[in-house]
Amino acid sequence: MRPRRAAAAPVRIVHLGLGGFFRAHQAWYTGAAPDAARWGIAAFTGRSRTLPDRLSAQDGLYTLVVRGPDHDEATVQSAVSVARAGTDLDAWCAYLAGPQVAVVTLTVTEAAYRRHRDGGPDLDDPELRADLDALRHGGRVTTVPGRLVAGLAARHAGGAGPLAVVCCDNLPDNGAATARVVRGLAAAARPELARWIDGSVSFVTTMVDRITPGPRLRTCGRWPS
Repeated sequence: MRPRRAAAAPVRIVHLGLGGFFRAHQAWYTGAAPDAARWGIAAFTGRSRTLPDRLSAQDGLYTLVVRGPDHDEATVQSAVSVARAGTDLDAWCAYLAGPQVAVVTLTVTEAAYRRHRDGGPDLDDPELRADLDALRHGGRVTTVPGRLVAGLAARHAGGAGPLAVVCCDNLPDNGAATARVVRGLAAAARPELARWIDGSVSFVTTMVDRITPGPRLRTCGRWPS
């Protein structure tokens, strides 16, 4: 029998990168916090619909299995209030435009930031150049930097106030690295947005180093991590 819950926590965190590492660590810590009932996560994949569709069918609940030397511990996790495909740009921008959202977190791998060797956005990358054109003319973005800038543009337009962007990828000085890419792309697309980002968006540096095996089986309709 699949687990159900009466109500999900209100979304105050938006996450990009709905993978095993996020589900086993960041989502676990969020759900274990004393005020977890106030901090739900809207979690987006890179692009795939498979995992969000499965999680949505289970109300965002899944089983985390922690392996131990003597026994395994399995607990149902409930921090993910909403699961969406990364291609759902309308939902992404709508969440970031909401004043109740305070934090955006990222686990997308180093390559997804599309950095030039100088640390700024690689505008020689054809997908990033396409996103730059889309940001200038109201089109659809596809890259991680493009989605971040599009979401921040929606927040700026809605007057939703300050926001923290927290990179959880294993990059040296990852907050500053994320800031340089995002600000650089925003400045190339819309200078007034870049100025707003400078005054209203903080980029937090973290250090995380863990490996999480992916799910290999289904148990009672729940996904282990």
